[in-house]
Amino acid sequence: EDAKTTDWIAEGDGDDGWLTPTVDHNPRAPTTRVAIRHRKGQTINLFVDGEPVNALAFEGTRSPEKGRFAVSQWRGVPLQNEKTVLSAEIVNSFGVVNETIERDVYFTNTPTRVELVETESSLVADGRTRPVVAIRVLDRNNRPLREGVSGEFQLNAPYQSAAQLQQQQLNQLTGLGTSSARWVVEGSDGIARIELAPTMVSGSLRLDFFFDDGEIRREQELQTWIVPGDIEWTVVGLAEGSIGARTVADNMERAGRFDSDIGEKARVALYAKGRVLGKFLTTIAYDSAKQRDDQRVLGTLDPNAYYTVFGDASSRRFDAASREKLYVRIETSTFYALYGDFETGFDQTNLARYNRTATGVKAEARFGQVQAQGFAAEIAT
Repeated sequence: EDAKTTDWIAEGDGDDGWLTPTVDHNPRAPTTRVAIRHRKGQTINLFVDGEPVNALAFEGTRSPEKGRFAVSQWRGVPLQNEKTVLSAEIVNSFGVVNETIERDVYFTNTPTRVELVETESSLVADGRTRPVVAIRVLDRNNRPLREGVSGEFQLNAPYQSAAQLQQQQLNQLTGLGTSSARWVVEGSDGIARIELAPTMVSGSLRLDFFFDDGEIRREQELQTWIVPGDIEWTVVGLAEGSIGARTVADNMERAGRFDSDIGEKARVALYAKGRVLGKFLTTIAYDSAKQRDDQRVLGTLDPNAYYTVFGDASSRRFDAASREKLYVRIETSTFYALYGDFETGFDQTNLARYNRTATGVKAEARFGQVQAQGFAAEIAT
């Protein structure tokens, strides 16, 4: 509730003491409002870190027509340090201090660490909605940061920040340079919601956060898991053949020898995606005439063969990328395995990093706090 608009008299009587700031108060600016309930006839002496508050900050004392209590209020009370101690002397009508009360108020712009808020997150890969990662940003006192504080982070491939992609589109029009992915705290509970671009790839999601307090730069890695969404069966097929002098191989754009499982006069291609037994999301792709030598890993275009101009920072991604004729991927909420093109993703260690693209078998699983991944591929170099 906003202390600026609260009618403290309407709140009624109660225990004497602080009405605002509350124990968990998270101010947006280095000032705060103060309201203290006390008995009629009493006065309040307010101090900030032991120094009397400027008299101009005092708004006055209000009391109801009927009742034995009153409320004294101040505005624009300065918060000069990261931790400010407010103290108030409750003085009776004889000038004697009945009680001294204190309240600690924290104001900081420096994040120290983040934690995942699973109840506020929505991590589903259905290709339509944006997955949301909710984090709580904390300072060195483990208190949530105020609204408006922001910072940078990085994502592991193939996931992308939706806001960063939008900014890149805008930069294409304005001529500005590239921008980094950022989080922004919203509200007083220190929560920042990071929206990802829609994806159909489930699996391990890693976010790297960077904190700089002017003296030390720290990094923190946060791990979670994106689960496959409820996707209806999709099946796309192609079958073709030829009779005569020209074969299917003659009509295909290729660089080298033609290799097909069913000969040069026919071709079969298939893409299918859907759930099996209600649990296993399965993706299968097959092309009998796919030429391995003409394919690039992860389906990227050969810049020497094509000159594509989108003009809007677009990027091409394939749901079933494979240099081989066959692609298979099986996913659950805690596990996936695939045969096709992939990125190894062994980049979480300092002494044994191995991050490159390959074609082969890869699997990854997560059970509670235990996570395992592995791959097998024939590497040329």
